[in-house]
Amino acid sequence: MKIAAISDIHANHLALETILQYVEQEGIKHLMFLGDYITDCPYPGKTMNLLYECMEKYNCYFIRGNREDYLINHHHNPNNNWKYSSSTGSLLYTYSNITQKDIEFFKSMPVSMKVKIDDYPSIFICHGSPVKTKDWLFEKDELIYSHIKDIDSKHFIFGHSHRSYSTTIFGKKVLFCPSAGLPANNNTDAQFLVLEYDKQEWTSKVASLPYNREKLVQEFHESRLIEKARIWAKCILKQLGTGIECCASCVKLARKKANSSASWDTVPEKYWIEAARELGIS
Repeated sequence: MKIAAISDIHANHLALETILQYVEQEGIKHLMFLGDYITDCPYPGKTMNLLYECMEKYNCYFIRGNREDYLINHHHNPNNNWKYSSSTGSLLYTYSNITQKDIEFFKSMPVSMKVKIDDYPSIFICHGSPVKTKDWLFEKDELIYSHIKDIDSKHFIFGHSHRSYSTTIFGKKVLFCPSAGLPANNNTDAQFLVLEYDKQEWTSKVASLPYNREKLVQEFHESRLIEKARIWAKCILKQLGTGIECCASCVKLARKKANSSASWDTVPEKYWIEAARELGIS
């Protein structure tokens, strides 16, 4: 019995295609998706089509990530600050290239879910935390335990961090799933977790698969995403090529240069440019 846990695709359909080829070859029938399906890479519709195909072919479990929340909120409030810029250009590009069906699909997803397959022990999945998609619990064991202590499960998988991490807290085994499409752990492959039931518990391994990153870079230019998302797109490309987190660092520095109280979505372009230059991104 094997399960694939796939998180943080971020519209990297080429990475997802590679993962699904592996899933097919290994005969895996159950897929858990941990959110952040799109934004940041080009042609989000290609990723959505792959997800819909998965629903027809496999037993799939979907939860919502913070990126889905952003898109849902924009759908209900289109008069926010989104424009083609380093701050929100990637989000606006994504929203402009998805459908009402996609929005409804995201809205149907819970924030967290207990996955119970046949007589196997349950696995609780979430993106940020069991209650919020944007919570950051990576390597914070005390905070993790405060969120999971009353949940009736001994196995937990989180997304959101783009990094792998495992810990056992008072008998509860917790895994953080690396990113399928935008890793931040010094590895540029498509990454995900493969869980296998061994005697009385789930065991896990990180699967890491190379994919055609050169084609993905070409798509950034063909789609004009690199023009619409500007410095943000350059951060994404840098991270895709190095496996080193770039986006949050650039946002933090740009906000500091603008004003520490400036909202991330209103930082003037000149501060993005200064931050990127200082960080060696452009």
